Amino acid sequence: MIKNKKHTSNPKEVARLFEKRTGVKYQNWIQALSVTHSMNSKKLAWALLPKWIALITLLLVMIICVSCSTAPNGAFNHTPPLVSIDGEIVEDWPNHKPIDKYFIKDVREELHEYKLPVIMHSHTKLVQYCKRHYKWEVITAYWNPKIDDYDYLVAKHRREK
Repeated sequence: MIKNKKHTSNPKEVARLFEKRTGVKYQNWIQALSVTHSMNSKKLAWALLPKWIALITLLLVMIICVSCSTAPNGAFNHTPPLVSIDGEIVEDWPNHKPIDKYFIKDVREELHEYKLPVIMHSHTKLVQYCKRHYKWEVITAYWNPKIDDYDYLVAKHRREK
């Protein structure tokens, strides 16, 4: 092993060099380690101080320049949109009942009413409860190119009497 620096183990020489380097009287290796660490920490803190000041200044400028609101109080002033019914502006939105009536007319021109929408592809089956006939029905869709739409074949479910 090659040594570049001369290693000294003479305690008096170590104490003299430590006091010359740090200005603190040498007592033991733990104290020397602590003093050396605190000196390095102070140097590092002074070296990083301008960077921290620049970072904080940049963040403050960004917060000031990029604000979320132009309102004087800094909050969002939310005003609900105006609602017009038959040309007359009303204060509140009208309360509508949810749509739960979906109608289809089968190939026999009979009207059926369901709670859920009938969304199907050709040659598929769907079972739904008919509100008009008060029973479960099997709906089958077939594509009819003449009318460019589906024809629905509705039959009662096999477990209905």
